[in-house]
Amino acid sequence: MGDDGASRSTSHWPLALAAVPVVLVLYVLSIGPVAWLALHTGVEAKIAPVAMVIYAPVVWLHDHTFLKNRCSGTSVCGSGER
Repeated sequence: MGDDGASRSTSHWPLALAAVPVVLVLYVLSIGPVAWLALHTGVEAKIAPVAMVIYAPVVWLHDHTFLKNRCSGTSVCGSGER
């Protein structure tokens, strides 16, 4: 019986390790739809302070790394700005 409990707890590790990169990629990619929804639904003033806190690491990476040139069009895509 003790072996069954040990095998169940170790079987979750591969799933957890696979989920971490997926969640991180989805977090970074979700900034575009959030910005689009804020601009097109008229709730930009309500969402902006919360979004700036949630996406502060992504904004910092954009401003302080080589990603600034590569990512500058992704968050304004669909907003009519270029």
